[in-house]
Amino acid sequence: MSTPTRPSDDASFVITGERTVAEVLFLDVAMLTVAAPDGATFERVAVRHPGAVAMVAIDDEGAVLLIEQYRAPVDETILEIPAGKLDV
Repeated sequence: MSTPTRPSDDASFVITGERTVAEVLFLDVAMLTVAAPDGATFERVAVRHPGAVAMVAIDDEGAVLLIEQYRAPVDETILEIPAGKLDV
């Protein structure tokens, strides 16, 4: 059974163009044009973000502490680890 391999040099993919699609609050959305090693070109969407941080809080008994927060994209209150964006 053969194990799939990944090219060792991803530099053979080259971004040949980029255009801004949207700038919303702290996010930038760009459309990238990429040239593949075989000469084919394709487009990919890139979302630029200032970065984020998250933590896993564990109490003295080993339980993971979660926060409950409403998230509009799924229109639900969900449980998640504490996190935030790096904007300072």
